[in-house]
Amino acid sequence: MSEALNRHRTLPWRLEQPRADGSWVHVQEQRVADGGTLRIMRDITAIKQRELQFADLAKRNATLASTVASVTSGIVICDAVAADQPIVFVNAAFSRITGYSAGDAMGRNCRFLQGRDTDPETVERIRRAVITGRAVTATIRNYRKDGKTFWNEVNISPLRDENGKLIHFVGIVQDVTNRIRTEENLREAKNQAEVASRAKSEFVASVSHELRTPLNAILGFSEVMQLEIFGALGAPQYHAYAKDIHSSGRLLLDIINDIILEGMKVVGELSGSGQMQLPFVLQSAETMKASVAHLDPFMEKVEGQTKGKIVLATVKGDV
Repeated sequence: MSEALNRHRTLPWRLEQPRADGSWVHVQEQRVADGGTLRIMRDITAIKQRELQFADLAKRNATLASTVASVTSGIVICDAVAADQPIVFVNAAFSRITGYSAGDAMGRNCRFLQGRDTDPETVERIRRAVITGRAVTATIRNYRKDGKTFWNEVNISPLRDENGKLIHFVGIVQDVTNRIRTEENLREAKNQAEVASRAKSEFVASVSHELRTPLNAILGFSEVMQLEIFGALGAPQYHAYAKDIHSSGRLLLDIINDIILEGMKVVGELSGSGQMQLPFVLQSAETMKASVAHLDPFMEKVEGQTKGKIVLATVKGDV
């Protein structure tokens, strides 16, 4: 009561007061010409609700602004309505990645980040998406303010109002230079490994043919000498020499076979089942053919003298 009397003595006064039902009323009292007072009351519930909404929106905007400022990805917003879609906002991460401050970027189209080594096909794909109002993701080579290049993985999304009208484009910028360099290094390492593998495979094939072919001929002729197919050797020690030749050749052939087998495992020419792959089967057949060719003239003579008894069964091919 005393508060109301004090207000009455200090006219005019006004007051915004909530009611028990949640509504708000604006009360104003002032003196009139005849010495009395006039009190005016009006409902301001709608106004107070809008004020509360604005206060809540301002709070959320402050939170959003703080979040955008702290993220590590660059964020750029362009006006989709204005001519040439100028930049209207960039965050701190955008400036850190590109070297351009907000003042440098504002009002410019994002193409100022492009340069000589920027892929025109990627640029065209982004341009078509922007023209048609579609989202697009692309990895593009861009340029920093200092002229250095970086790989930019950019995600562009259209932003529409409540009526579905396109009003902004929001771009998320990420520097993926280290990832792209790692991928390039891995591809280069893979290519080098494939070249080395082909070189090993060619070496194994060459060893198989160039070494085992003459060695098999040596083994075959040493057997012919031991069996004296073309007549007596003469001195008895020649038999021992022929035997040493054959034993040494057999040992050398086993060593070469082991080396070639390990080489085939390295270059992947053996399947998981241990079966030899077709290129080596064909190479082995050629080696066997070449080995037999060395002895072919003599086999005919032996056949003529021994009535068909061929004694070269121990000649081994590349299998």
